[in-house]
Amino acid sequence: MQEKRIKIGVYLPNGRIKDVHLENPERGNPGIGGTQFLLFSLPYYLNKYYSNKFDFVYFVENEKSISSGCKIILVNSLIDTAQKAKDTSCDIIIFRPNYDKESISFLKRIKELKIKSIAWMHNTPIFLLNQLHRNKYIIRCVCVGREQYESLRDHPIIYKLSMIFNAVDSSNVPDNLNIRKTKSVVFLGSLEFAKGFHFLAKLWKHILKIHPDAELFVIGSGKLYDRNQKFGNLGVANEKYEKMFSKNVLNEDGNIHPSVNFLGVLGEEKFEIMSKGCVGFTNNPNVRETFCLSAVEFQLCGTPVVSKAYGGLLDTVEHEISGFLVKNKQGFIRSIDKLLSDRKLSSKMGNKGREIVSKKFNYKNISKDWVNLFNDVISDSKICILENDQSDINQLRKIRESFRLLKIKCFVFRMLPPSIYILHTMEFSKLKLEKLELRINQVIYRLGKLLMF
Repeated sequence: MQEKRIKIGVYLPNGRIKDVHLENPERGNPGIGGTQFLLFSLPYYLNKYYSNKFDFVYFVENEKSISSGCKIILVNSLIDTAQKAKDTSCDIIIFRPNYDKESISFLKRIKELKIKSIAWMHNTPIFLLNQLHRNKYIIRCVCVGREQYESLRDHPIIYKLSMIFNAVDSSNVPDNLNIRKTKSVVFLGSLEFAKGFHFLAKLWKHILKIHPDAELFVIGSGKLYDRNQKFGNLGVANEKYEKMFSKNVLNEDGNIHPSVNFLGVLGEEKFEIMSKGCVGFTNNPNVRETFCLSAVEFQLCGTPVVSKAYGGLLDTVEHEISGFLVKNKQGFIRSIDKLLSDRKLSSKMGNKGREIVSKKFNYKNISKDWVNLFNDVISDSKICILENDQSDINQLRKIRESFRLLKIKCFVFRMLPPSIYILHTMEFSKLKLEKLELRINQVIYRLGKLLMF
């Protein structure tokens, strides 16, 4: 007797990327956000490796921009997806949760319709966690990295958490062994405050003092997530954000410095540029990444990553093996200098990174984790909490586990706020201070120019 296929609906919000056609993920990200690309890619690879187990349905806002072997249904919102998933007899819905009215309304709607759902947490929706925990039709919340999982250990959501790394396909990336490194740093990501290009722009003048012949290649723009964005004078990001970093990328004549190359949003052609770089840079050091897909892509291209020893980068980059994870501004400068000064070292670390990433984050292995998850959701299997690694030197993890156990045994401890809220408050404060500093510097820069005249 043939096993019943599981019907899974995937909500893919693509209304703001109408000019990008999604067809074959094996060719790489065509220039959209990592989350959107992964939502599109997951059904493709599960169908590739387990074609007899699942029927996938994409619920999309723009059906003309997507081609797939899966069924495609047009929706106008996440809430509309819930109703149409019920109408088409989906067993499970996968969606990315956000703390907004739409997600809150969706949670109410799936309770009414009694549809099992999986919240795929590419970001940690801090203020939605309690509602996800209390909703019995949110069967699982999927963390994309161990660091994200551990940050939630003493929150009740832990009893719904699964941990599955994001995956990549190495088949479309050029063999880095045949590519010669150039003296360059490559940035990959959206040009917006949260992704931190302003931080790298500020570092760049220090790098040029050490390496005046170095080049900076910037892949991405402010339109990565929204093609309707209006840009500032440089034509690369919205006006407010451009003002935050412009002084650091302009020469004395007010033109973009010759060493800085803004390439815009690229598709698979980005891989050759990334492969030639000595350094890959991709995120704001003060923002806790849950995974950092761009860091993994750099390593697949044979390029070591320089980033902060924080959040998901601890999952995706091995310090001093496939990149450098540093603690402060001077650490960034030293690490970038080291890789620009020694292109053989850059190639060696890049080759190691490609090897690690190809084994750790490949779709064939990661697909097995998703298959197990879907089977657990259908069968209502009990969650298994991941155990702490006894060899782990991170004491904070052990403290969180102690708090989790105390909250089980003693009612008084349940009144204590989970540490994720304290962490979020600290990060929020850091980002506010960072923005304030940038704006003050911007005012000082403008005053200085006025006084010169």
